[in-house]
Amino acid sequence: MKHLKSIIPAIAFLMLAMTNVTYAHESRGSVVDNSPYLFYATKATGRLSQKGCLNRAKKAMKRSKVRVISSGRTFVVGTNGAYKGTIICSSRKKQAIILVSGSNRAKTAALRTKIKKNFRR
Repeated sequence: MKHLKSIIPAIAFLMLAMTNVTYAHESRGSVVDNSPYLFYATKATGRLSQKGCLNRAKKAMKRSKVRVISSGRTFVVGTNGAYKGTIICSSRKKQAIILVSGSNRAKTAALRTKIKKNFRR
């Protein structure tokens, strides 16, 4: 039962992330399209404020050569050709979720890794 209790917050946070992705998708264009590959990663944000997390997310996208096309109170969305990236920030959970979708498995995974690495800087 203890194991279940530890995974419930993670599931709730992922559901929140997907809700934000859906919101961004409906409001400003496709965040996650019909691409066959979707990779995600989580990154601890520590004491970073919501605004600080969003600023770091924008910088990580730019350093990763992903053009920021949309942002909101909780997310930043960008594209690099046919690849789409989203970073969702939650200062309350002290985490950021990085989502990347694309048609090539290796390139999608590489872009996710690059964004995650640049988010740390």
